[in-house]
Amino acid sequence: MLKNIVGCDFPKKILASAVISGNHAGAYLFFGPRGVGKTLTALEFAKALNCESPVEGGSCDTCASCRSIDHGNSPDVTLWSPEGQNTKIEQMRHMREEAWHAPLRAKFKVNIIEKADTMNEESSNSVLKLLEEPPDYLVNILLYENTSKILDTIASRCAKIRFTPAPAEEVINFLTETRGADPERASLCALHSGGCPGRALEILDDDRFDEKRAVIADAAESILTRDIHSALIHGERMRSLTDGSQKDSAKEALDMLAVYLRDIYAASLDPENADIVNADQAEEIRFRASRAGNKDLPGVIRQIIETGYALSGNANPQIALESLLTRVISD
Repeated sequence: MLKNIVGCDFPKKILASAVISGNHAGAYLFFGPRGVGKTLTALEFAKALNCESPVEGGSCDTCASCRSIDHGNSPDVTLWSPEGQNTKIEQMRHMREEAWHAPLRAKFKVNIIEKADTMNEESSNSVLKLLEEPPDYLVNILLYENTSKILDTIASRCAKIRFTPAPAEEVINFLTETRGADPERASLCALHSGGCPGRALEILDDDRFDEKRAVIADAAESILTRDIHSALIHGERMRSLTDGSQKDSAKEALDMLAVYLRDIYAASLDPENADIVNADQAEEIRFRASRAGNKDLPGVIRQIIETGYALSGNANPQIALESLLTRVISD
C-alpha cells in the first residue's frame, strides 16, 4: 500500500488523491535521490490504479491484479531498467511499440522507466514521441536522480513529483521494527543513507560496509594531506567496492566520502559537540579534523556531490573519480 512506504509523504498524498478522484496524469516524472522510494512508490501507484478494491487511494494487496504486480508477472506493468550502463534506444522503441497494445488484464498499462538519467538523447526522443500522444489507458512514470538530465520537452509533458529524504527517526524505526536491527547499527545506516530507506536497507545487509568505510577513511586522509598518488590508488579501490558496476561502486563511494568529510568538517567547527554520523570513529575523525587546516571542506563536498550527479548519467567512472580527486587535492 502507498501509505506503508517509509517517508514520501507528499508524493503519497498526491498519488492517492489521483486514484480516489480518477483524475491521474498520463505521465509522471519522479525525481529524488537514490533509495528514497521512487521505484517502490511507482509500483504501488501502478497497483492502486489497477486494484479491484482500492482502499483510501491505495491498493488492497489481495486481488489478482495486486498480487500479479507484487510477483512481477503482470503483463501490463513493466519496469524498464538500463541494459548495462545505459537505457538503450532499442529498449525505448520496444516500450513504445508495446504501448499501443491495450492492457491484457489491467485497467491501465503502466511503464516505469527506472534510472531515466541514463537515457541518451535518442532514447529520450523516442520516449517523447510516446508522451506527446499517449493512449488513454497508458501511464508512463520516469524516475530521475539528476534533474539536469531531464529534457525540457519531457518535463513539460509530465506531472513532476519531488521525493525528499525521510526523517532519520522514521528510517531507524523502520530498520529496528521490520528488520530487527540493533538501534546503534540502525542509526548508522539511517544517517549514512541520508534518509533514504532503500539505501539504508542496502547498508544494513552489506557485510562489507565497514571494510568500505576503511577505504573511504584512507581516501579522505589522502585529500587532507594532498597526496595525489595515494588518492588515485584509493580512487581505484573506490571503483571496486561493490560486486556491481564500477559506476554504482563509484557512486556509493562518493556518497560515503561526502558523509565522512562532512563529519570531519563538523568536528573541525565543534570537536566536542559535533553531530558525527560515523560515531564509532569519532576520535579518529576529531584527529583528522585537527589537521584539516584551511582546506575548503564544504567546497570539496560540493564537488563530490556534483560528481555523483554526473555518474547518475553517462559519465565514465574512472575519468570522473580521477578528475575529482585531482581537483580537490590541487585546490
